[in-house]
Amino acid sequence: MNNKRFAIVGCGRAGHFHAQAIRAIKNAELLYVCDEIKDRARNFYRLYEARAYTDSFEKLLDYRFDVLTVATPHDLHHDMAVAALRKNRDVILEKPVCLTKAQYHSLLVEQEKSKGNVYPVLQCRYNPAIKAFRDKVQKIRPVYNVVCETIWHRPNIYFLDWHGSKKRSGGPLFTQFLHHVDLLIWCFGKPNKLELTTTSCRELEFEDSGLLTMLTDRKTLCSLNYTISFPNKNAASTIKAYGKFGKAEIDMSKLRNNQYSSYTGSVSNHKELFDDVVNWKGMPLEAAKESLFAIIDAYASLKR
Repeated sequence: MNNKRFAIVGCGRAGHFHAQAIRAIKNAELLYVCDEIKDRARNFYRLYEARAYTDSFEKLLDYRFDVLTVATPHDLHHDMAVAALRKNRDVILEKPVCLTKAQYHSLLVEQEKSKGNVYPVLQCRYNPAIKAFRDKVQKIRPVYNVVCETIWHRPNIYFLDWHGSKKRSGGPLFTQFLHHVDLLIWCFGKPNKLELTTTSCRELEFEDSGLLTMLTDRKTLCSLNYTISFPNKNAASTIKAYGKFGKAEIDMSKLRNNQYSSYTGSVSNHKELFDDVVNWKGMPLEAAKESLFAIIDAYASLKR
């Protein structure tokens, strides 16, 4: 089996997890890295021993490789994925895959015309403890009520770049809590009805706290209580489900999570996700639809 040849665009926080996953897979090799900040691309190239680096995305697409991984600011995801598909490249696309429903449908259209495919980064689904939790949920169905509590910390410095822009990031449900929305839908069903209430105690372009409630097609009432303003470190990341035949719960703060300099993220199972792509078993783009649309609809409900 020939090695899958990778290129990474975006040499920031998420890019490191992509590069580490590629290095850990036997039949994968990282050839090229790209970032608009040339020094960051150069450092990435040296750290991960890539073949070349560039600060030009257009130049990157001229190189020969099989898979592009996109780990850039959220507002760039759609256009970069489309450009790669038009070059018949596979794309591993960080969450969110895009920020609007129109962009999602555009990705489907471009994928249909391309020899390449888009694989969303929903790595939490690969975690063994989370898969065991989902299996336990099946045993207590029907599930009546689900409470997801995510009390997280993000320091002020985190918001000084694009993460602090509502237009570029989309807001906390896209940036911090899309994985939690995805897991609720994956485990308990598609939302038929949802409602979002938000507030903020910080001077940000978006909320720092919120309560998302969803009634699913399985008649399960799910609530996601979230904040990014707890001091110093994350305080909770749990899901508790109550059903006819008992209770299922998981404390995701006790799992192997992505560690950054001043905060903690979601579970780090990128290697398993990348391994599936290398072995032609990658998660399809359609897997990202329900959580993406739920978040878009939730934010839209605030404007009504």
